Amino acid sequence: MVIMYERVWEGAAPGPDGTEWDLTLDFNEDTGLFRVCGALDGEAPQIHECADPVVSGLMARSEFDRPDSPEMMALIPPAPLEMQGRFVPFSSPDQIVSGTWRTPRDWPDARKGATVRELLFRRNDIVRLTDDVNPNRLAIMECSRILNGMYGDPSRWPRRAVDAVLRYPRGSMPGNRYRDPWLSGAMLPPEFSAAVVRAGSALAGRALGYRDAVYALSEKAKSDGLFIEQDWKNCFCVIPSVDAAQFIRELSEGDIVTLSLAACFSSFGGSTVELGDVRVDLKSAAWFRDMLQSENFLHGPLDGHALGKLQIGELEEYLVQSAKGLLHTAWTGAFLDGEYEVGPEGESDRVLISAKVVDEGDCMDERGLLQRSCSWVVVSWSKSEDVYHAELWQAPKYLANDRKSSKQAWRERDSTFDSFPSQFMPDMRTMSMAMDGSEPATFVNARYASDPDRLLKERSRKDAQGKTVPGTKVLKENLAKLDTKVIVDRKQGAGSRGQHV
Repeated sequence: MVIMYERVWEGAAPGPDGTEWDLTLDFNEDTGLFRVCGALDGEAPQIHECADPVVSGLMARSEFDRPDSPEMMALIPPAPLEMQGRFVPFSSPDQIVSGTWRTPRDWPDARKGATVRELLFRRNDIVRLTDDVNPNRLAIMECSRILNGMYGDPSRWPRRAVDAVLRYPRGSMPGNRYRDPWLSGAMLPPEFSAAVVRAGSALAGRALGYRDAVYALSEKAKSDGLFIEQDWKNCFCVIPSVDAAQFIRELSEGDIVTLSLAACFSSFGGSTVELGDVRVDLKSAAWFRDMLQSENFLHGPLDGHALGKLQIGELEEYLVQSAKGLLHTAWTGAFLDGEYEVGPEGESDRVLISAKVVDEGDCMDERGLLQRSCSWVVVSWSKSEDVYHAELWQAPKYLANDRKSSKQAWRERDSTFDSFPSQFMPDMRTMSMAMDGSEPATFVNARYASDPDRLLKERSRKDAQGKTVPGTKVLKENLAKLDTKVIVDRKQGAGSRGQHV
């Protein structure tokens, strides 16, 4: 399968040591991914694929951004960029993405997967760049908005996304460990110290005491190539995890649950040796049951299958943040989404070419309450009429997800044009935009922005191709039928002619 990339931009930029790099930026609409290539004279190019070049650290956010290391290639210059081909009307990768799909729900699976992989970078950027009083809360909300835009709700998030949003890689969450710095076993629940003894004795092939069992487990960690701190005896701990789906099922039956234990020899977590499963009477079972029944799980009961196995402390954090509503931050949708398509292959009669908020203010809704309202200028093409429509809509700024946007808005003006009304096309090169989890105030269709009348040309050409032109064989058969008909007609008409006397 050939992966087709389109050139978006190319140019040169200085690297960390001042050397000049030749750089290119390409886009693949089938996968939704960007490709960044950089090369120095006479050297093989570096090639990187990503969902967002800025978040991935391949494109500068501002003129002051520099690569983190002298060995890294130069960065794509910051927006606005002078783009090529059909992307000439645009100036940033975000504009191309928002002009190709109305919402993250429509992104190709490859783009969704890459966005999840880059989520920790995005989260760190939000925390680093915001001046919000609670940057961690803001990061959770913004990352949740994008994830819910892609997958619907937190119960459908990939497990990797949960780790990135909560920012607790396995074993690193504070309070998630049962520490035993004196290697006595007295600091651990009896089920945990017994699991340590069983696992260590199994490795040694003979019965061991608790301390010797810990040393046997440390040798196992070394042989497995795990990172072990030099003073690991001071940070040794046991980490309990649960299979979320099994855990939820067991809690519905009582307080006895299954914990999967692992011995850890690093204060950062991650370097663990599995100890096996134990059954315990969970003292916090009632709390977990109350949280699982919380009304904040708006899409029905949590079944836990998407979460897989995770530390019990991380599951607790997941439930707490969900109860606060942070994990359910919704993508705001897109105006006229589903009613106006981005391409002619959809069921809708209208293909959206551009949309722009030209005014924002307050208006009275049907309940007599004051709410924010936007004035949209929308340009679309009608497949049935072969004309362009330029409309002025008034719509709530925050649309209800369970209703069509056209049912919540009203159209004030509608004009038609035989060719594209270019006076309504927004100048995207002057628009700063980022995919931050809400609908941009300006949309330009990336398929047709460089030549909107291409729609009519493509339509006319397809209609012409749809009309069947008979080939040579068909023409000969039709002519033969016609000759036969003429001969028959002559024979039938002979008896009806007048006779000469």
